[in-house]
Amino acid sequence: MNIEENIRDRRAAQTLHETIGELLAEDVGKLPSDRSRMIFFQMLFDSAKKNLPPTPVVPPKRDRVPVEPKEHDEDVKESLEINVEIQELAEQVAWPDAPEVAENAVAIATTIEERNHCTVSQLEALQNMLRGMRAWVRG
Repeated sequence: MNIEENIRDRRAAQTLHETIGELLAEDVGKLPSDRSRMIFFQMLFDSAKKNLPPTPVVPPKRDRVPVEPKEHDEDVKESLEINVEIQELAEQVAWPDAPEVAENAVAIATTIEERNHCTVSQLEALQNMLRGMRAWVRG
């Protein structure tokens, strides 16, 4: 599992946890003691654990398409060039989100460079970031 999948899974779990917490907060707060609340949460955990599939269900990787080595190298090179342009534009643009976009681009480019592999989603993300930066420079 790569970093992006870990982040996605953590966010999904956190969102579900917060949603369940919001739905149950009032009723759980009415339980008479900390012990009864602890028992409730243990029962909730046991129930969820019992209903989980025995092995994790891994969705197919839709953004990883086998590519020829030549295409692979071109995508890696293009993504790194896009990152350089994003960094240059981030210094010029007076957009409050520019530093965060630049940081995200660096993170993606670092992963691409370390693995010497660029997925379709990574390249599209960098292209979208660059498009947004250019729009602010022209704006």
